[in-house]
Formats: sequence, C-alpha cells, structure tokens
Amino acid sequence: SDEHAKALLSIEKEDSIRAKAVRELAVHQIAALVGRGADAYNISRPKLDRSALALPAMLPADLLARRADIAAAEARIDAATAGRHAAHQAFYPDINLIGAAGFAAIGLSTLFSGGSGQYGIGPAIHLPIFDAGELRAKYAGATAQLDEAVASYNQSVVGAVKQTADAITDLQSLEGQAAQQREALRASNASFDLATRRYRSGLSPQLNVLSAEDVLIQAKRQDASISADLLSARVSLLMALGGGYTNPHSNMASNNRDNGQ
Repeated sequence: SDEHAKALLSIEKEDSIRAKAVRELAVHQIAALVGRGADAYNISRPKLDRSALALPAMLPADLLARRADIAAAEARIDAATAGRHAAHQAFYPDINLIGAAGFAAIGLSTLFSGGSGQYGIGPAIHLPIFDAGELRAKYAGATAQLDEAVASYNQSVVGAVKQTADAITDLQSLEGQAAQQREALRASNASFDLATRRYRSGLSPQLNVLSAEDVLIQAKRQDASISADLLSARVSLLMALGGGYTNPHSNMASNNRDNGQ
C-alpha cells in the first residue's frame, strides 16, 4: 500500500539523515584534532575514486622485501650467519709458533690447558682448538641460531604471502561486487526516473514512485558501502606489500639505465 511504501521510504531517509550527522561529527572531531574551530567545519564531501590505485596485472613477490618484519628476519639471518662464521673460525686459531716455542721448556700440558691464553714474555696465544667439546657446543649453538633465524624468515615470508593473497582476493571480490552495484545503481536511477515521469503524466500511481525511490536509496547506500570497502581493501593490500605497487629499486635501476649509469 501507499502508506507502507511511505513508511519504508521514511526509514531510509532517516538513515540518510543519521549518516550525515555522523559525518558532521567526524568533521568537528578532525577540526578539534588540528586545533581549529568552526572555520574548519566546511570540509568538502570526499569523493570515492574507485580507479585510484587500481590493482595491476602483476605483483612480484620481491615487493615483500620492503616489509619491516621480513627485513628484520633477514637481518637476524645475517647476524646468525656471522655468529656461526665466528664460531667456525675458532677452530683455526692464529698461533705464533715462534712465540709458543718457549712452552716446550715447561711441558705441553701447560700449552694445551684452557688457561694458557697468554705467555708472559711472548705474544698473546689463542688455543681454544684443544677444548674441542666447548668449541663444538658453541658451533652447534651458532648453527642452531642460524637454523632458527632461517625458519623465522621463511615463516615471515609465508605469512606475508598469505596476507597479501588474502588482500588481493578481497580486493578482486569487491571490484566484482562494485561492477554489479554500479549496474544496479544505474538501473535504480532509470527506474526511479521512469516512475516519476509516469506518475507526473498520470500513467501510474504514486506508490510506484515511492517504491522506486526506496530501491534507489538502498542502491546508493550499498554503492557507498562497497566504495568504502574498496578503499579499505586497497589500504590493506598496500600494508601487506609494505608499500605501493611498484618497486622503488626497480625504478632506480631503470633511471640508471636511462642515464647511462
């Protein structure tokens, strides 16, 4: 009935008024955060640009190297590698045999003892090679740290790939929904215009206009919601990639080639 259609339309308009009030309150909050008063309230209504940061045809996995967690995991591998190298070098001490010759007078047992790190009248001598158990333990520990760092790095990469793939899936889904919603909005506008013209010409009752306007308001609301979700999905993808869709290192290399470097 006409009354039922009018009630539904009033509910939709009420939601629209509430949404505008929420936006105004957000504008007031932004102005307060930047230390401004009512002079900053006249903020223009934002336009949701669906074409901004459009998803490219290809996203190389190398982009993930810019992520802070992956860079940190890679740094841990470098540190663990250096630690293992240092532990391995301890098996090959730099011993001055001329400086060590004086030990022959006091016996090899003193030379091989862990405390014989320095001879009073000769150069410093490092002989940890003879404490093989301690060396092997240190090397095994350094190797375990490297294995752990590599496993952590791999896990970071796997997690980054999953997060990026999820973000791409969400974005592609929303882009498909947005295309369908644009068609629904176009059809709703056309239906409302037709119903309005027919009502003004006396060819259809007002009920048709009210019903068409109700559908149009719902289509506009859904269109705005999908547009906002699209922007959010793009931000999520940028965060997963650790930056934009292009690799700054690739651009730098391209510029160097162009400049003949």
